[in-house]
Amino acid sequence: MKAMLYADWMNLRRSMKAMVIAAVVIALASIVSGNGLSFVPAMLCMLSLMVPATLMSSDYAYGWDKLSLSLPVSRRDVVSSKFAISLLVNLTVAALGMICIAGMNAFGGDAMAEDMMGMLACEAVGLTLMGIEIVLVLRFGPERGR
Repeated sequence: MKAMLYADWMNLRRSMKAMVIAAVVIALASIVSGNGLSFVPAMLCMLSLMVPATLMSSDYAYGWDKLSLSLPVSRRDVVSSKFAISLLVNLTVAALGMICIAGMNAFGGDAMAEDMMGMLACEAVGLTLMGIEIVLVLRFGPERGR
């Protein structure tokens, strides 16, 4: 299981740069347009939902999906490692979103409770969608499952 987690983490590192650049661009666009950072935490949560499909599609592209099943690990271990990495990324993004909301409140915001509840609702929906996404990608493959 450790080897599967390590392989997924190495795979994810390549696509994390693109996600960070997208988050920075959206945050800068939000600040420049005058809207503030109010929707950025929820957008980050939804952006983290791409992680399971990204992991599975890159495994499919490089043939790792077939190779990993020939190793002495079960299909359950393969899926568990993808879910664990995706959950870790999603919870990290949720923590960053909470920090962003607290920072917005410290610099003049007055709706911290509302923003926190919105972030928790977005996280709950995100985790549900992530579970559905993993099932669809496993059932129909990375191209049709998206």
